[in-house]
Amino acid sequence: MKKLLISLILTCCMFAAFAQPSLPFSKGINLSLYFEDWTNPMEPDGSYPNTPPLNLNRYDEADFACFKDMGIEVIRLVCSFDIYTDHPLGYGTIYDEVLKKLDQVCDWAEKYQIYLIIDNHNNHIYNQERNRSNLKMLRPQLEAVWTQIAPRYKDRSEYIIYEIMNEPPSKDSGKWYKLQEEMINLIRQYDKTHSIVVTCSPWSHLEALVKMKPHKDENLIYTFHNPGPEVFNLQGAAWADPAISDLSGLPFPYDKSRLPKLQGRTKNSWVQDYIQNQYRTEGTEKFLTQKFDTVGKWAAKNNVRVFCGELPSTIYINLEDRVNWIRTAVDACKKNNIAYLSWGIGEDQGFLKTDKEISIFPQADDFEVAALEAYGFKLPDSSLIEKARELHFPQKPYTVFDGIAGKGSTVGMWGNAKITKGDKSQSWCFNASYPAKEIGMKIIPSNIITSEFKDNADNMIISLSVKFSTPRQVFELILLDSDGGEKELPWSKSYIIKASDYSVGDWVNIELPITKFSDGQGAWSDVTHEWYDLPSQFDWARFENLYFKFPNSTDPGSILIDNIVIKKK
Repeated sequence: MKKLLISLILTCCMFAAFAQPSLPFSKGINLSLYFEDWTNPMEPDGSYPNTPPLNLNRYDEADFACFKDMGIEVIRLVCSFDIYTDHPLGYGTIYDEVLKKLDQVCDWAEKYQIYLIIDNHNNHIYNQERNRSNLKMLRPQLEAVWTQIAPRYKDRSEYIIYEIMNEPPSKDSGKWYKLQEEMINLIRQYDKTHSIVVTCSPWSHLEALVKMKPHKDENLIYTFHNPGPEVFNLQGAAWADPAISDLSGLPFPYDKSRLPKLQGRTKNSWVQDYIQNQYRTEGTEKFLTQKFDTVGKWAAKNNVRVFCGELPSTIYINLEDRVNWIRTAVDACKKNNIAYLSWGIGEDQGFLKTDKEISIFPQADDFEVAALEAYGFKLPDSSLIEKARELHFPQKPYTVFDGIAGKGSTVGMWGNAKITKGDKSQSWCFNASYPAKEIGMKIIPSNIITSEFKDNADNMIISLSVKFSTPRQVFELILLDSDGGEKELPWSKSYIIKASDYSVGDWVNIELPITKFSDGQGAWSDVTHEWYDLPSQFDWARFENLYFKFPNSTDPGSILIDNIVIKKK
């Protein structure tokens, strides 16, 4: 009995010696396109001046109730602080509306006991080729962020966590290590208690992390991203390497009989060489598990906490293969006491059946349940989904855009179009700047809003605030059906708005009853890439978006638009 007791004690001691400390969370998601936006174009000098926090209405407390019910324990909040400041290179004061919304998000996270990682995801400026190794340029951006964030949230609960920077790209890991140490010390000048997420250079690669010497601070959490193989788990993604973008049908685990015929930019590329020579080894459950084992051993040896901050898999992968990869990765994480975060809910790496950008919480039927469950989550209760999708329309007017997109709406622009803060009498607003050959803005409200037009169109009004700079200016507001190709063309109704009808140089409020819109002639389909010169057959059941069309002009000036609202008469 005594020998057995000694044996048990020794076993426990050995386990303690080789097991890293646990995190208070085991699984979660990244929350992107919320405190992040890619609408305004980059300037020639690589800066993003005057960029709006366009998506701050995308999620609210009802969504956090859904997240909690799904089993999400931690959210990594993707924050584009490098473009949300009053300095074009991200060195300045973070916009007040961004910080106020971040305060709310912290409130919701604490209320629902979800850990919140405030991730300085400065991908706009500091992941550009010209800036990737410029640590002298990066230092003032990091200092600007953390001298504002750390003192603001130092008295919050332990549910709030800081992440110094997403995927540092510097090729000199030693220089990044020193800069990261400086930022740890800087944060600790304001906040002695909250955990800080740190990582390795380059790109938070797993292989670099296990070579990294831990920092001295004991309240750190170490992170790595995407264990791969990227050729498999990023296949089909338009933003990936072109040879990976054109790849489809690659199985996991490796199965020679199921290897796809390579086409497009994948054929005769480095990806083809990888599949033929390395994937048979690296595309296996054993190899993937061993990568996590390596991290687990490193964490245990150094007595540090670690998590996989991005565990992505695209929706373009064959579902069975995708689920196999997710389950293998998740099991390896659990085995090694490593927490993990999927990329997100929507987009091309989420839990949904399509890659469409989500602007409101999806319906239950939109979820790819097999992928959701493989990551360890479940569908939220239907009553919670219903509450998260409430827009209270048409009982209340719906704000489509007031410098920030309304919940459920997405905004796209092209040509010489931006959202700016240039007019002192308004906050953020849409700016069509001349001279220009092509300018356009398209807003897609939630179908919760557009579906109300099917039976109530004649009772609807679209109102907007406009400021013209010259009396000859004009633009057209077009209502468009969805584009289903030749069988369901995007028919239109339009209204022409002329500066000559209003006071030029002042903000004017314009109310447009839907009954005043005229049927358009013909339709252009982006599906067939053809023009159909036919009488309009506009169908309110397919009404999808608001399209602001601006004619070519050589005259200087601008048209500003704000406060776009849909309401009943």
